[in-house]
Amino acid sequence: MESPGKMVPQFIENSKRIASQLVAIAENRFSLLTVELLETRENIVRLVFLALAMATCGLLAGMGLSGVIVLCFWDSSPLLALGVLTVLYGVATIILYRRILRIVRKWEMLPATRDQLRKDSECVKGHLT
Repeated sequence: MESPGKMVPQFIENSKRIASQLVAIAENRFSLLTVELLETRENIVRLVFLALAMATCGLLAGMGLSGVIVLCFWDSSPLLALGVLTVLYGVATIILYRRILRIVRKWEMLPATRDQLRKDSECVKGHLT
């Protein structure tokens, strides 16, 4: 059996090594988190601008189509033409709303970071048991 005088420096050295490894792992995970946050922010900004451009073009196209349909049916029934357009736009709105909900439900925030943290947790639990 080793004397307590020799065990203390070894214990301190092992503790320093473990602390150093934990700091390195934490730094690595923080870097991964930062990269994922930046990617998420860029994707959100890109999606917002694309959605605004799409909405603008869709609005202009819808106004043009509405004008053409109303002018074509003005002699027979302008109210019917406007009613049909209202129903079509309402249905399109509901369809788009449901697609947005589907995307939001499937959205995962920081999946790689969560996966790495889960793996780290399993590794630590495996070494402790």
